[in-house]
Amino acid sequence: MSLPAAEVAADFRDALQDLRMNSRPEISNLTLIAKENTEYAQAISTELENHIRT
Repeated sequence: MSLPAAEVAADFRDALQDLRMNSRPEISNLTLIAKENTEYAQAISTELENHIRT
């Protein structure tokens, strides 16, 4: 994973950790991160998958 991809993945992972319940503002933030970083979709989807599995 390239450095920028790792940084985006870390930001997304941090935002996911803040998601403790179905909070529209937090989900909107996650959506915004994903929309602004479509070139790192693989890294973002990996973080989301890891979050769901844990």
